[in-house]
Amino acid sequence: MLNLSSYTDGNYQNIIILIAVVVGATALAFFVLPLLMRSRNFRVSASISFKKIKQNPVTSAVTLFLVVVILGGGYFFYLQGRPQMVSAEELSSSERASLDYIQGEEFDYYIVKNSDMYILDVRSEEEYAKEHIKGSFSVPIEEVRQGFSLPTDRKITVYSSEDKLDEAREAANIFQGQVEVKIYVVKGGFESLKNGGLETDVGFYE
Repeated sequence: MLNLSSYTDGNYQNIIILIAVVVGATALAFFVLPLLMRSRNFRVSASISFKKIKQNPVTSAVTLFLVVVILGGGYFFYLQGRPQMVSAEELSSSERASLDYIQGEEFDYYIVKNSDMYILDVRSEEEYAKEHIKGSFSVPIEEVRQGFSLPTDRKITVYSSEDKLDEAREAANIFQGQVEVKIYVVKGGFESLKNGGLETDVGFYE
């Protein structure tokens, strides 16, 4: 056997954040602002601020635009650093060249040395030996939990079986703390990758 000694479903996460923003804005509008409006100092400050905005509409608009761009850009880069949930089709579309290279090599040594991506199978060794995606490496979830040492310079694709998506997510979360590269989690697991046309193999690499 050869072992190689950042999950979040984007849509799910965006929905959670959107709900949090709406709840926060609602709380601000209905509870915080009424309390502040009772303060004379606040009313005076707000009046002065509104006058400045009216006097400098272009500057105010540009400032608001820059704030939105900075916040939006920060959020975008935050999402880029998180493990990305993908289907087999989405993975094939975005990483076709890497997958073709990995599956086309005859010797695992060259895959380890020259590939820009690792495909990690976190199922049990028995499941891996029975059948796995060609070019993937066996890293059972138990080993991941114990502190599996992961190379930090390659993109990572993690898969488990279709009914054990949580294991792949857990592994991706752990890997995210070790590396700063793109991490993919395959939604449908091994089954979807196989059905999506990727070659499979049996046994372990020696």
